[in-house]
Amino acid sequence: MESLIDLLIIIIFYTMIIPACVLLHELGHAFGVVLFSKKRATVYLGRERKGKETFRVGRISFCIKWSSVGFCGWEHKEASVFQRVMVFGGGPLVSFVLFSLFFILTFHHTLHEDFNLLCHGIWIFNLINFAVTAFPFIYPKWWGPYAGLPSDGYQIYQTLKRAEPIQ
Repeated sequence: MESLIDLLIIIIFYTMIIPACVLLHELGHAFGVVLFSKKRATVYLGRERKGKETFRVGRISFCIKWSSVGFCGWEHKEASVFQRVMVFGGGPLVSFVLFSLFFILTFHHTLHEDFNLLCHGIWIFNLINFAVTAFPFIYPKWWGPYAGLPSDGYQIYQTLKRAEPIQ
């Protein structure tokens, strides 16, 4: 029976938890757009950054095809350095907060063993998600839908590099 529960936890983790964490990461970017600009944001959950709008909440549109891949689109050509940094940093910030919350939660001794195992998986996933999005680099070719795209950290680095020096 225990192995059946373990299998169920793995299925829940890959079909529900990872996509939900990716969606929350992308919402971090979208909230940055809404809070620090007057622009609209589009959150994509799926391998493509296009598609029919699934629903809209305020200035955030959602295009959802259940997946472990996500993107956030917004018009940032005229955005200030501050706005860009806030938007690009919003996703990694959410991943870091999720990592921190679930890391702390795993030390709560009253949690059921199976729920604790799920919490471990969530904090590990979000730690990795934070690291691979906050570290400044271009995703390699083998990275699937992200291949050749800049990480959030790389976009922050490029934004700050091009910024006017503070006098």
